Amino acid sequence: MALYDLRADIGEQRDLAAAQPERVAAMRTRLHAWYREVGEQFLRSAPGGPAPWAPPP
Repeated sequence: MALYDLRADIGEQRDLAAAQPERVAAMRTRLHAWYREVGEQFLRSAPGGPAPWAPPP
């Protein structure tokens, strides 16, 4: 997961994830909870494509 400060780095040149691991972990937790909340219904494989990403159970 990448983390950018878009106000200061609109071109996404400086990934802040390594410097802010707690923030990244909290955001990942919220993202995974949201995926479970919506039932991942929007994630569909393209015909002949790879399986979509899914959060851990």
